[in-house]
Amino acid sequence: MSVVWLLQLSARAQDYLNVVKTNSPMESFSLDNVAKILFDEDNIYIKQSNGNISDYSYDNVAMFTFLNPTITVNDILDKSNSVDIFYSVLLNEVNVKSSSPIKNVSIYNMLGRLVTKKTPNSQTARLSLQSLPTGLYIVSVLNAEGRISKKIIKN
Repeated sequence: MSVVWLLQLSARAQDYLNVVKTNSPMESFSLDNVAKILFDEDNIYIKQSNGNISDYSYDNVAMFTFLNPTITVNDILDKSNSVDIFYSVLLNEVNVKSSSPIKNVSIYNMLGRLVTKKTPNSQTARLSLQSLPTGLYIVSVLNAEGRISKKIIKN
């Protein structure tokens, strides 16, 4: 399985994920019992806190619905490419740490426009977000192993 997306959930007992299937009854999961949701090319996997895994083919799922959760989305492209990307709310900056020298770090707005770019040629990088408005951005890091992207929310 080549994981394309990983949803990590932070949820309360009243938060739910409903899986509406095309040919059978809807399944409902309390999000405080869901550890991860993985998406690959063909299937969706829901890993529960007790270790049980439910898998669904895209052909058999009509819709996913979330009720009130806080969800973060992380790209998982290649586990050998170790890149950490995090947003510091206090400093209003993005910090990047890589296992190999970073060729460039680009930040795009949700319209796909490049808003800032840095070419550090080192294993760490800092990009200030002071001049950017509040919103959702995509941080894209290119190093010798490939490209990793992560969505961040600037408050």
